[in-house]
Amino acid sequence: MQKKNKLSEPSYLRLLLRSFLSSSKIYIYLTYLKNKFNLPENITHNDTDIVVEGYPRTGNSYLYLLIKQINPKIKISSHTHTIANVKLGISLKKKVIILIRPPLESCVSRLVFQKNLTTILALKDYFIFYSHIQKKQKELIIINSDKMFSDNIYLINKLKGIFGKEIFNISIDQNKIFSDLKKENDLVSSREETLGYPSIKKNELKKINEKRILSDKKCHILLKNCQLLYDQLIYE
Repeated sequence: MQKKNKLSEPSYLRLLLRSFLSSSKIYIYLTYLKNKFNLPENITHNDTDIVVEGYPRTGNSYLYLLIKQINPKIKISSHTHTIANVKLGISLKKKVIILIRPPLESCVSRLVFQKNLTTILALKDYFIFYSHIQKKQKELIIINSDKMFSDNIYLINKLKGIFGKEIFNISIDQNKIFSDLKKENDLVSSREETLGYPSIKKNELKKINEKRILSDKKCHILLKNCQLLYDQLIYE
């Protein structure tokens, strides 16, 4: 995967600013400046082969590693979790894959991962991200994360547009993917809750955050709208 620095907990202000900018080209320009007039490999370039994006905690790392298992040489842009990078991928005529997971599950997982995030901002970010995706739906490959983990036939059919018939001759080694996810986590953090797969501690924290969302009346309408959007996007 792309080289990652040690994880640091972003402040609420930083999360809010990122939420505001992530749908705009300004995000790409700021990233360019931040990296001393270079774009990091996770941003889409002319030589990028495919783009993999989704709301945080929707299985981005899993799919990245799975695709690398199929073709180690393929160049993937991923993990910006921004509409700006999706738009860039479309404008450069790349194959763009979007992962989607039910809103309550996604937001609960993200709240575990980013402790300074509020329930309202988590839900708003989800709604904004997938509202943009809905507008470009016909130009994208949308993958249901839950099915990706449980139904190899579904996933193979989704990926055949990228890899062609050769995809049907490839077996997916989930154990290796989970092993690689664990290694990646160990490199960037000592926190069990940052793992890219379930754990006892993560599940306990997810239950706490689920209760936070469901008990907050301010979240109810937002969650309902997010769920409607999810239902429309996964309908096939």
